[in-house]
Amino acid sequence: MKIMKNLRHFKPQSLLILALALALSACEDNDSDTDPNTYTIPDTYTFSDDEGNNTVSYQGQIDRLNQLSEMNDLMDEATTGTIDAQDLKDMYANTGDDGNGNFSFTSSKQLKNKTFGAGVDASTQEMFENFMDSLAANSESFDQTAAEGVAGIASSGSGNYLVSANGIEYKQLIEKGLMGAVFYYQAVSYYLSDAKIGEGVDNESPSDPEAGKYYTAMEHHWDEAFGYFGVPVDFPATLTDRFWGKYTNSRDEAGLMSYDKSVNNAMMDAFIAGRAAVSNDDTDAKNENIRIIRETWELISAAQAIDYFEGAQANFGSDNAKFLHELSEAWAFTNTLKYSPEETRKITNEKVDHILNDVIGDNFWEVTSQDLSDAIDEIKTVYGL
Repeated sequence: MKIMKNLRHFKPQSLLILALALALSACEDNDSDTDPNTYTIPDTYTFSDDEGNNTVSYQGQIDRLNQLSEMNDLMDEATTGTIDAQDLKDMYANTGDDGNGNFSFTSSKQLKNKTFGAGVDASTQEMFENFMDSLAANSESFDQTAAEGVAGIASSGSGNYLVSANGIEYKQLIEKGLMGAVFYYQAVSYYLSDAKIGEGVDNESPSDPEAGKYYTAMEHHWDEAFGYFGVPVDFPATLTDRFWGKYTNSRDEAGLMSYDKSVNNAMMDAFIAGRAAVSNDDTDAKNENIRIIRETWELISAAQAIDYFEGAQANFGSDNAKFLHELSEAWAFTNTLKYSPEETRKITNEKVDHILNDVIGDNFWEVTSQDLSDAIDEIKTVYGL
């Protein structure tokens, strides 16, 4: 008899049916006695249809993660020489399907048209392109030492960081920023929305079996959300040092969650159980796992912002390079909170803007230890950390 692996996803009526089925099986041996309301939740993010065809696909998300990785490689070159802002913009928009020759691979996907507000409000796209302009302009000072009012290289034992005259490391605002405005936003606010996996979305017929697309529209949208999480299918048994997988594991090690499980397991279990629920039309379990993913992922970003603010504070007055580097990362993770779904977010845009504009400001050299304490306290208060 097929019994669901994780009973917490049973509907009450399903538990009654299962209990009756088990009672009957004790009286007679009937291998055909199965319950259509039970299903198995796999140990890894691996799903197939009844014929054994793979139903998981998120190549577009893999492409975008790889695009940001290669943008990072180019931005790293700004610590040793000048770079061209247009090259970054061509990669961002994936001009010519290969970033105008700057990518090592071709793809029809791009980061720009998936950035928060794309097609509705171009201000976020413009913000990132302005960051690219600033990074390129600062790279012209790669051969001088950074100081307040002077762009250049801030060095410490941990590395060299290119910062602006105001102490901002634009590489971090771009990399961590796109992790939020594209990967996080697309996953939690777009693909896990009612418009993409709600009751009105087709979950009956395979999209295009002749083309090897054996997934339904709803299954595919859930997979695309998982693709932006960017972890191996057997995470956390196999870890990653890239993007959200890296920072989820970082918060996991810090013992962030008040759940009865770690951050790594909370996220992965919810993605796997939610996908199983989608494939088996278990709406209650699907919605519960959406809630867990959204709340946990937002908490990861908030906790990571706190961690970087605390890192900046630990280096305040002793290591300017680390101080500015971690403050730039803290800025980006705090700003990411603005891309959380409005229906579940714990922090308001006004609060985020207050922390970034009023508490921190636009000259990182002028940020005080008290400013950092205030930013930390405000985020902790909102999230109960």
